Amino acid sequence: GEVFDYRRPSDGNQAVADRLIAQAEEFTDLEAEMANLAGRWLAFASIGSALRAYPDATGLRPVFFASAGDGEEFWLGSQPRILREALEARCDAGCARASRRDDSATHRSLSEKPYGEALQLLPNHFLDLNTRTTTRFWPQKRIEPVELQEAAERISAILCSTIDSAAQRAPLYVPLTGGYDSRILFACAAGSTER
Repeated sequence: GEVFDYRRPSDGNQAVADRLIAQAEEFTDLEAEMANLAGRWLAFASIGSALRAYPDATGLRPVFFASAGDGEEFWLGSQPRILREALEARCDAGCARASRRDDSATHRSLSEKPYGEALQLLPNHFLDLNTRTTTRFWPQKRIEPVELQEAAERISAILCSTIDSAAQRAPLYVPLTGGYDSRILFACAAGSTER
């Protein structure tokens, strides 16, 4: 995947990963540092005997997980179909049809799974690879209210710097819908130098 740190837009994936490794003595340190990152990625972290998988903040890099029939093997995959094939699980056709019809299917009960026991790792949750359980890790503390003007300035700085970081790695294509989201992205991208 790609990981961006708005505080250091010129850093590539390796530089961001090296900094995470250097600063993370505890998982809480790692989680606090990852709160400043954007992109589409999955990180595996090992501290002591603990081993965890962390998705990007919005779950853009999906990860699904399931145990094999005997429970000894534990599988992760980017698509539930990959797990279905690996585990030879049957697809629940009715649930799969409902998932395709209903955009809110991801918000439905986790018991409604088209691919057997494959579950999706949710944003802001880590997967403990030893216990095979998920835990919400963000937010770590109560989010304090911020005045509208201050929030707009913070968001603008973060978004513009993140876009600049991405523009330093590859040419960017920005979708145009004519809505406020497109206008904001274009305004932020305008400050990025051409590469």
